[in-house]
Amino acid sequence: MSANITMKLDKWQKEVVTSKSARIIVAGARQVGKSTVLREKARLAMKIPRTTVFWFGMSRIVRNTKDLIPNRLENGSRSVQYHQGMARGEHTICLFEEAEYIDRTMLDAAISLIPEQIVLVGTPRIHDMKTYVEGSDILFEEWVSNDHDWHRWHIPYTVCPRITEKHIAQIKRYVEEPMFRSEWKAEFVSNPQQQRDE
Repeated sequence: MSANITMKLDKWQKEVVTSKSARIIVAGARQVGKSTVLREKARLAMKIPRTTVFWFGMSRIVRNTKDLIPNRLENGSRSVQYHQGMARGEHTICLFEEAEYIDRTMLDAAISLIPEQIVLVGTPRIHDMKTYVEGSDILFEEWVSNDHDWHRWHIPYTVCPRITEKHIAQIKRYVEEPMFRSEWKAEFVSNPQQQRDE
């Protein structure tokens, strides 16, 4: 399978792309190459005839990633943004981009398709757990769940060779520590105001 990868990937990216786990979560920092993983996942899946790749996420974000691969191949495989009521293919894979902004109804819809694989990719958000609405962030909820079916990858900026310490030093000048931990260390951080109130 790895012999069919179309571009050079970091070690963690290759692990995720070639993983056969039925359920995958990637909690990754900004700029580490999360969208690249989804594109390569889709490309490899579509080499199998009559495979449907369903994309879940905000239309603008999904389009930026999905439009870099063909919508249909001669082997009957297709790549489409999911809409309610769509039918699964002979083989099905469900890809979630920026899963931290996707609610549970979409994950439930994906599960109902009985796909061979579900992949959630995103960057952790900061939540105030006193006001958090259950089901509003599937990346967070599935990461902290006790569901052992999920194969989890934690990807901080330090594992990406393209992100330099000089770049990180510049970011730290403008970003507060909780946000830095969330967006660049890919940590699930609760609202610091909530911690002070407690």
